[in-house]
Amino acid sequence: MIDLDRDGDVWVLTMRDEENRFTQSWLEEFSAALDQVEASDGARALVTAGTGKFYSTGLDLEWLRGAGDAGPGFLDGVHKLFGRLLGFPAITVAAVTGHAFAAGAMLATAHDFVIMRADRGWWCLPEAELGLPLTPAMYSVIATKLPRRTAAEAVLTGRRYPA
Repeated sequence: MIDLDRDGDVWVLTMRDEENRFTQSWLEEFSAALDQVEASDGARALVTAGTGKFYSTGLDLEWLRGAGDAGPGFLDGVHKLFGRLLGFPAITVAAVTGHAFAAGAMLATAHDFVIMRADRGWWCLPEAELGLPLTPAMYSVIATKLPRRTAAEAVLTGRRYPA
C-alpha cells in the first residue's frame, strides 16, 4: 500500500493503493514510514506521492462507516498525522501527481511545499457538497496553510483547483 525509498538524503513515500483512501491500516503504514524517516541520521527531506490519477481522495468513508467504536480513534489518528506533518523535522514536499480530494487535499496541504502536475488532477475540499463537516483540526490545516479568502472559498464552495 505504501512504499518508502531513500535516495541519498531524500526519502520518497509512494502511496500505491488506487485512490489512496485513509483506513486504519493505511494510517499505520504512513505513520510507520514517517517514524523511519524521522529516526534517520543526518540531513533529510521527505517527498510524498501517489500513483496513477490519484494523490489521495482522503478518508475511506465506506470503511469509516463500518469502523464502529474505532472511528473516533481513527479520526484522532488522522488529526495527529496532519499535525505531525505540519511540524515534521525535515522539509516535506507533496508531489501531487493526480487528484487530491478532501482529507487527501489536507494531507498535501500539511506539507511544507506542494507541487502539482499541470496536466492532471484537481485539489478540492468537497465536504460542503457532501454535507460532511470539517473537524476543527482539519480546518486548522487549511487555515494555517492557505490565504484566508482561498480557504473560505475552498471550504464553502468545494471548488476544484487545477495546478
